[in-house]
Amino acid sequence: MEEYELTKALDEAIFQADGWDSDELSTNREMALQYYYGDDAIAPYAPGRSRVHSLDVHDMHSAVMAAMMPAFEIDDLATFESESDEDDDQARTETNAVNYMVMQANNGYMVFKQAVWDALLLRNGLVKVWLEQRENASTETYENLMSIEAQDLRNGEQSGGAQMDVEVLEESTNDNGLIDMTVRFTERTERLKVEAVDPTRFVWDRNHDDIVLRECKFCAERDFPTRSDLIEAGFDKKKINDLQPFTLDTKTDTVARNRNNYNQAHEAAEPSQEVIETWECYYRIDYDGDGIAELRRILYAPGSRVILENEEADLIPYASGTARMQPHRFIGVSVYDLMKNVQDSKTRILRQWHDNQNHANNARIGAVTNAVDLDDLTNSRPGGVVRITDPNALVPIPVPDIGGSCQAALEYMDTVRSERGGASLDLQNHQTGIHGQTASGIERQFSSRELQTADMLRTLSETLVKETYLLVHAAMRLWMSGSIPVRSGTASEIVEPAAWQPRERVNIKTGLSQAERLAKKQILEDIVLAQRELIGEGLNGILTDTSKLYNTLMDHAVFCGLDNPDRYWTDPESEQAQQAAQIAAQQAQAEQARQQKLLEDGITVPAQIDGMKVVEDARQHDSEMQFKYTELAVETEVKEAEMVSDAALELEKQAMSNEQSERTDAA
Repeated sequence: MEEYELTKALDEAIFQADGWDSDELSTNREMALQYYYGDDAIAPYAPGRSRVHSLDVHDMHSAVMAAMMPAFEIDDLATFESESDEDDDQARTETNAVNYMVMQANNGYMVFKQAVWDALLLRNGLVKVWLEQRENASTETYENLMSIEAQDLRNGEQSGGAQMDVEVLEESTNDNGLIDMTVRFTERTERLKVEAVDPTRFVWDRNHDDIVLRECKFCAERDFPTRSDLIEAGFDKKKINDLQPFTLDTKTDTVARNRNNYNQAHEAAEPSQEVIETWECYYRIDYDGDGIAELRRILYAPGSRVILENEEADLIPYASGTARMQPHRFIGVSVYDLMKNVQDSKTRILRQWHDNQNHANNARIGAVTNAVDLDDLTNSRPGGVVRITDPNALVPIPVPDIGGSCQAALEYMDTVRSERGGASLDLQNHQTGIHGQTASGIERQFSSRELQTADMLRTLSETLVKETYLLVHAAMRLWMSGSIPVRSGTASEIVEPAAWQPRERVNIKTGLSQAERLAKKQILEDIVLAQRELIGEGLNGILTDTSKLYNTLMDHAVFCGLDNPDRYWTDPESEQAQQAAQIAAQQAQAEQARQQKLLEDGITVPAQIDGMKVVEDARQHDSEMQFKYTELAVETEVKEAEMVSDAALELEKQAMSNEQSERTDAA
C-alpha cells in the first residue's frame, strides 16, 4: 500500500469514527462538562431574573466517586489465578509484579481515579499501557589515560559498572605517551507507563460493539507534542521541521473541558515549541496486500498528511470501562445522562423560588397619578420615605408565596436523583438519622442504599480494571526484557517477564460496597476461629492447615484496608517459618524424650514404694504390738497393786475389828 493510500484511509477512518468532532457523543460530552461545571450556556436567564444553577450532575458524580474510590486504596487490586498446583508460586510472583507495576510504579490510585471520573461523567474511562524508552546522552573528555582505562571506556564501562553505548569522538596520544579521549555516552532506559487517557481525545470505529477494545478495527488517540518532543523521540529533524504547526483546538468537547480557553490556543514563542497535532492509530488494515488485515500502529500528522511511524503492533494498548453498561455497545451511560432532567427541573424551580422571594421583597405597588412621588416609590432603599399627597394613593399588589410548593417539588426531585444516580447523596443525608438502630438494621439500610454504587463499581472492576491488569501483564511479557526488581510489601524479588506465559484469568478485589466488605470481614473472622479450633484439636492437614489459616488472615487484613498485610503475618511456607518449624519440632522431640524417660522411670517407682510400705507396715505393727504389750504389763501391775492394796486393807480392817472385840471383852 502506498503512503498516500494509507493517509487517505486514515483520514476517512478518523472522520467516521465515534468521538470525532460534532457527532452525538462529542456533543453529549460537551453538555456533560457544562452541566458539571454549571455553565450559564446550559440554562440562559433573562436580565434581572435569577441565574442560580442546581448542580445535581456535579453533586451526584462527586458522591459516587467518594463511595467508589476507597475500593482502590489497596496495593493488590488483582490476583492472577494459577493453572495448576505447580503454578501457584509463579502465579503469585506474577501477581505481585503486576500489582507493583500498576499501583506503586505508576501510582495506580490516581490513574484509576481519573479514569473512573471520566467513566461516570463522559460514559467511558480509558487507560493506556505503553513502554517509554528514553536516551540520555552526555559527552565527557578524559586526559592522561592508560591503555587499559581507555579500553574500558571503549567497552562502555564507567565507574559503577553501568553499561551504555559509547561513541569515541576524538582520541589522541599526548607527549607523556598517555591517551586523551572525548567520548559520548548514550544510556537507554525503558519504563512501563500506565496512564489515564482523556476520552475527548480518543476515537474508535463506530461499528465496534464491545466494551473491550482488543478486537476493535480502528481506534486512535490525539496528542499535541512539540517539535522538540518529536525530535527528542528520534524522528528526523528535517521531517519534523517541515510539519505544519497546530495553533487552535476547536473540537467541541475538548473546548468544554478546557475551561477559560486553557490549553485551547497553541502558540509558541519559538519554533522548537510549536505544537504538532498527531494521531496514534491502531488500525487493522491489509497493508502488505495479502488479503488479510493485520494490526498496525501508525503515528500520523494530519495537518501535513505525513506518516511518522508505521509498524506492526502486538496489541491495542488501551483498556476501557464504564460504570453503567449498554449491552452490545462500547459506550455506557453517564451520570449526566441520568441527571440532566433532574438538574434542569431543579434549576427552573430554584429560579422561580428566588424570583418569587425577590418579588415579595420588592412588591409591585399601584400608585395614583400625581399623588405619589415616583422617584421615592421606585427607590427600594430600606427605610426610605415615599412622599404622598393622599393616604389612599398607594395600593399594594399581592404576591403569592410559592415557597411551600417549590420545596415539595425540590424534595421530590431529590428522591428521583437518589433513585437514579446511586443513592449516594441520600445515604449521606440519612447518616444523622440512624442513631438508636441496631447494627444489623444500619447495615441493611446502608446496603440497600449502596446497591447501585456497588453495581457500578463491580462493572468498572470487570471492565476497566481487569483489562488494565491483563494489558500490563501482556506488555511486561512482550516488551520488557531482562530481569526487573519489584517489591511486594516488605520483600523484594527479581522477575523475568519475558519467560511468563499468557494469562487470561484474573480476579479483581474491588467492586464491594462498605457493607459488603464488613460482612466478608466478619465471615473471615469466623473462619479463623474455626480453623484455630480444628488445628488445636489435632486436625491439622485433615480439614485445614496453617497455610490455609495464613491465607485467611491475609484476606482479612486486605478487607480491613491494610497495605502490605505480610508485615503482620509470616507465610508458613517461607524459609523463616520453615526454620521456626524445625526448631519447634526439635523442642517437641526433646520434650517427648523427657516424658518417655519419666514414664520409664515411673515403672520401678511403684515397686519401691510398695516395698517401703511393707516395711513401714511391719514397723507400725511391731510398734503397735510393743505398745499393747507394754499397756498389758502396766495394766497387770496395776491390778496386782490393787489386789495387794485391797488385801492389806482387808487385813488392817480385820485387825482393827479383832482389837475392838478384845476391848469389849475386857470391859
